[in-house]
Amino acid sequence: MDDFYARLKVRKDATMDQVKKAYRKAVKALHPDKGGKDEEEFALTVSAYRVLADPALREKYDAGEFTEDDQ
Repeated sequence: MDDFYARLKVRKDATMDQVKKAYRKAVKALHPDKGGKDEEEFALTVSAYRVLADPALREKYDAGEFTEDDQ
């Protein structure tokens, strides 16, 4: 499984504001309509944010209990 924190370039103890800021920066660079070349990287970044932005999913992810089915 992908390391969502590494994908967004934030530490594990990052605040929600830090996660959101990192996500916005990443998708701006990766967005297919803005010249991003790799749609898979964009999709993985969006998935990482969805998990880290949801407190319940983030808790499961941090505990190692998260599966792709949880999304």
